[in-house]
Amino acid sequence: MRVLLTSHRPLRDGVAGQRLSWLCEKLSASHEVRIVQAGLTRDTPADVRVVVCNADDPCADLPFDLPSLDHDRAGLPTFHSLSNSELAAYREAFRNALDAEIDAFDPDVVHVQHLWIDGHLILESGAPYVVSAYQTEWTAAQADRRFRRFVRETAENASRVLTDDLTLRGQLAKRFELPRERFSDAALTVEQLTALYREVHECRFGRR
Repeated sequence: MRVLLTSHRPLRDGVAGQRLSWLCEKLSASHEVRIVQAGLTRDTPADVRVVVCNADDPCADLPFDLPSLDHDRAGLPTFHSLSNSELAAYREAFRNALDAEIDAFDPDVVHVQHLWIDGHLILESGAPYVVSAYQTEWTAAQADRRFRRFVRETAENASRVLTDDLTLRGQLAKRFELPRERFSDAALTVEQLTALYREVHECRFGRR
């Protein structure tokens, strides 16, 4: 299968970045895998397309440093601190990267880290996707109404939401009326993930 992974955080950065690295390593053994992520530099493996956010790099895609959902990352902006024009520029840069990768790679399924901006852009692209959900984006959306639509629509339209956080699962299910079968545990084996990806692809396009 062709699996596209996306994240607003670089490989190995934080819990989601560590999960992204694990997914890439394990899935690459038997699938074609590519990544679209945000980062501070393009110094990454060839199978990673980066939306560069770096105020010190005149060649960066965006003229501000890498934003984060976390409030305790000293020296880096949060998504809350972005102006409306910066947020629009971030979305457009990520949209361009995702569109280019989808056109070139034609993924069978997309696995998004976080119910966030990249997930919403994948929804707009029409590609089938699953999403790993964390409490950070839920908290961010409650604090800043600009992000609520991204979280809501990404969750409502995901083929599957992966999370081991039972509190978050309950919050999402109640707020967005998501059925229980829409959720899966996050700690799946590679074999279970592969089966899930195939199910998502076949549900959209039928069996090969």
